[in-house]
Amino acid sequence: MRVVLRDLSDAWASVAEVKFAVQSLSSEPQLIHVLAPAEAVIVIAVDVRIGNVSGLMNLAIPSIFIKRLRHKFEQLQNVRKTQTQIDPTKMGKLLQEVQLEFDAILDGGTVTTRTLLDLKPGDVVVFDHQTDRPVKGSLNNRDKWSGMLAASRGKLLFEVSALTPPET
Repeated sequence: MRVVLRDLSDAWASVAEVKFAVQSLSSEPQLIHVLAPAEAVIVIAVDVRIGNVSGLMNLAIPSIFIKRLRHKFEQLQNVRKTQTQIDPTKMGKLLQEVQLEFDAILDGGTVTTRTLLDLKPGDVVVFDHQTDRPVKGSLNNRDKWSGMLAASRGKLLFEVSALTPPET
């Protein structure tokens, strides 16, 4: 019991200094009259096993105890909220090296499944997309830019000409 009570005190340490103690032991909890019958309690039931013997241990915490510590819980919650707020500059630095999937999407043209299945090296697929028509640039399957395809030094480029308004 000393170990359980010490661990309970340690668990509550971030909220308040609480010392737990055994007030009574009974195999008939109905016979224990520590609080008024109308007093609300929070009951924590723990299945305890020692060797081959197991039993249920009920911890009753008067609700007035929790209510008196409400301001401590609120303070703790506010501290956690401020700790979870992330500095945008720090987040920006962390995200600079993240790899994302970028697609340049050509609108127009249809290809049959048979044509796709029969493709082999050297085959050319002709799309119904004019070379002077803008191409959609998408990031993780969301349209973000409009631009044009170009070629330079043997590489295909996507030149951004406009931002796509965010979806609402």
